This record gives sequence, structure tokens and C-alpha cells, in this order.
Amino acid sequence: EEPDTTRFPALALARAAMVEGKSAPTILNAANEIAVGRFLKGSIGFTDIVKTVERTLENIDNKPLASIDDVFACDAAARQFAQQA
Repeated sequence: EEPDTTRFPALALARAAMVEGKSAPTILNAANEIAVGRFLKGSIGFTDIVKTVERTLENIDNKPLASIDDVFACDAAARQFAQQA
């Protein structure tokens, strides 16, 4: 049975990030970790996790990652955006 991406929108975001490639999976992961942390602290609601990840993916450039330094820079930018979103 196909997963219900309407009920589980984070799955659709993860699949889209995989298809887009480049830095999208790094952005998704970083934003998700920040959003889940904020949820656990009670500063955002459960459904805000996906909204935060989606906004971060929309606002951080999806570009090739040529080095580990690129990965760290992308991760830091996504985390900073997600924290402020």
C-alpha cells in the first residue's frame, strides 16, 4: 500500500529532497533536527515541524556540495534559518 503523503507530509518532503539531490537532503536534515528540538522544548507545535522544514528548503539554495566544508556551511545555514523561522 502506498504511504499517505497527505497524512504524512514529511515523507513527501523527504522524497522530493532525494529527487532534487545536491544540498536538499542536507537542508532537510538540518531543518528537521532544529524543528524537532523546538517542538520538544514546546516552542512550536507538532505540525510546525513540517512547515519549518518546508520553509527552510524553499529559502536555502539547493546547490552542489563539492567538499565537506560545503556540507558544514549548508548545514549551518539551514539550521540558522530553521531556528529563526
